[in-house]
Amino acid sequence: MQILINDLNYMNSSDRGYLTLTFTSSNVESKWNFVSTIFNENFTENTDRVESYSI
Repeated sequence: MQILINDLNYMNSSDRGYLTLTFTSSNVESKWNFVSTIFNENFTENTDRVESYSI
């Protein structure tokens, strides 16, 4: 994949999910929401990976 994106430093192509961003005047929080499968409506979600960044 680095051939397509020159500045790519990290890629996780095995996990599936979405990113939720919360902005306030002093903080940005990114919350990665990983799901167990994209092939079935019955999935489990792992929201344990949370990173907080202050502006």
